[in-house]
Amino acid sequence: MNGYFPSLDPELKPHYEELKKMTQQNPVANISGIVPPFHRLEEIILVTPQYNLATCQIEKIMSTVRDGIFCYLTNTTEFLENNRTISTEYWTTRFCDNRFVYHDLDKAMQAYGYNLTLFSVIRHPIDRFLSGYVDKCINEQEYYKGEKRCFGCKQDMRCFVEKLHSNLFEYYTNKTSNASVTYYYVRHFAPQTWYCNFKEHKNDYIFVDHHSGAKGIEMIAKEFDKIFEQVQVPADMRALIQSELLKGTTKHSTAHSETRKKIQEQLLSDDYLMRYLMLLYYHDFVEFGFR
Repeated sequence: MNGYFPSLDPELKPHYEELKKMTQQNPVANISGIVPPFHRLEEIILVTPQYNLATCQIEKIMSTVRDGIFCYLTNTTEFLENNRTISTEYWTTRFCDNRFVYHDLDKAMQAYGYNLTLFSVIRHPIDRFLSGYVDKCINEQEYYKGEKRCFGCKQDMRCFVEKLHSNLFEYYTNKTSNASVTYYYVRHFAPQTWYCNFKEHKNDYIFVDHHSGAKGIEMIAKEFDKIFEQVQVPADMRALIQSELLKGTTKHSTAHSETRKKIQEQLLSDDYLMRYLMLLYYHDFVEFGFR
């Protein structure tokens, strides 16, 4: 996946290589600070029974648009009759209910068979962190105010990654009080290995890369279309999905904002922050082949 988020490579390399050497010399579990993989934090499985297709949502990786796509696939006539469009669906006003949403992959497989075509979307860990940080710690105003937002760190990124790191370890060791405000941020920033029951089912998934850059959405749309063609979604429906995907970003996307550019520059110029993010997401790099 080289070139996946190419502007990060020079800044990431020394921190990645440092941790790689450490893991070669010691069992990873014994290395202080690296967040372990495969904690079973959350599973959100969307199923469309007609096509025997399912996707697992990971926060900050096209979850809103996939919710719209699966609503359209599952309730096509009603969706169109109510003048809904995939690209404008938003979770607070979503059209579909949770009838085909599961929070346990094994239960979804028991309900629809173990031959479900199952896919998820994965994203470069640093790209995902930046998207989440700008969305949740800077732009978002409607939830947690002042002292509660982003663990009370306001816009201090060092404070935030330190507290995120300690909270993730509390979740991993089951020592957290599980306050709703803490869980809100943990589930948006946890390692991707903590979702979708990847520990037991990683090999059952088709993985779609969340490509960045000018041609990124076109590449994603093509990968989606291959999956939909494989499960025999009709050509006209696939064309509509393609068209909606190519409209671009959703309501809370941060990809091209000036704020995002400033935060990215701040992150990439701070070795302390970069090393902390490698501790947080080292196993995402390893398990999903990011470099």
